[in-house]
Amino acid sequence: LGVGMVAAGEYGGLVRDFGGMGLGLLSLKYSRDDERQSDSLGLRYAQRTGYDVDEIPGVYDMLGRVSEAAGQTPVPNWMATHPAPENRTARLEQEIATMERVDGVVDREQYLRRLQGMVYGTDPREGFFRGQTFYHPDLAFALDFPEGTLTENTREAVIGVNERRDAVLLLTLVPESRSVAEAENDFFRRNSGAEVGPEWRREISGLVTASRGFTVYDPSGSDIRGVVAFVEYEGRIYRLLGYTTLQMYPTRRETILSSMASFRAVTDRSVLEVEPRTIDLVRASRTAPVEQLPELAGEDFEEVALVNNVDPDEVIAEGTLLKVVRGEKP
Repeated sequence: LGVGMVAAGEYGGLVRDFGGMGLGLLSLKYSRDDERQSDSLGLRYAQRTGYDVDEIPGVYDMLGRVSEAAGQTPVPNWMATHPAPENRTARLEQEIATMERVDGVVDREQYLRRLQGMVYGTDPREGFFRGQTFYHPDLAFALDFPEGTLTENTREAVIGVNERRDAVLLLTLVPESRSVAEAENDFFRRNSGAEVGPEWRREISGLVTASRGFTVYDPSGSDIRGVVAFVEYEGRIYRLLGYTTLQMYPTRRETILSSMASFRAVTDRSVLEVEPRTIDLVRASRTAPVEQLPELAGEDFEEVALVNNVDPDEVIAEGTLLKVVRGEKP
């Protein structure tokens, strides 16, 4: 992961991959051949344990719909690093046709009952976006990203990449430092190839801060320039890292610094008390399309159709158990 190389102090690797911001490296550990093998093994395992393998191609239809509904993020989604679902479906159907036929089990209701109360989507307690602002309820802070920035919240970092893919803003925790000064010194000690620039500021939103500009020169000409800031808040040290190409830095500088300076405490109860959305189960009281079932009145029909892998106007048989999502979107 190119952006992670900064955290690891490997500036050389970051510079080499800067053209694509290093983001194309994410999730590319496995090849397409590996994925095809995993599909074939999945069929074999399902059949040997007594499940109906004819149900498996529908999984990829579901994944395709979910990926399409998820929208665009700066890191590749699963479709960018896996064979396209329609290709996988066609190949799996061909393979299924050659398999020895076994009467497999489809116990839909038993499976669905295991999902009752399951968290739907990402848990907002671990951080979420409202527009271009990232909020973390448990840690009670917020950070604004520039308009048009593609954002992603991962377990390693909160990532923002501009639409032209030539500027990055990263937010991470610094787990071992006792002070912002120690964190800053350690950063430049580990990244000895970086030319240290002037101090930026000593406080952000009233919080104790240590910050410096930096430049990394590369023989190939892929030089980068940016600012790193360490902020102390509620007993933790946060690192804000913004950078772009040396040539684009004068243009991107104010946008990067404005976002970094937006780090702040949060007291809004709607943020601090946010809860995850969860799966609930309802049973169709009559045979009708999703949008005409009385027990689904007021629900987002498109979302109900998505999580149940049906079309909004598809007729649902009376007695069918359906998933619905409870709770407000963050």
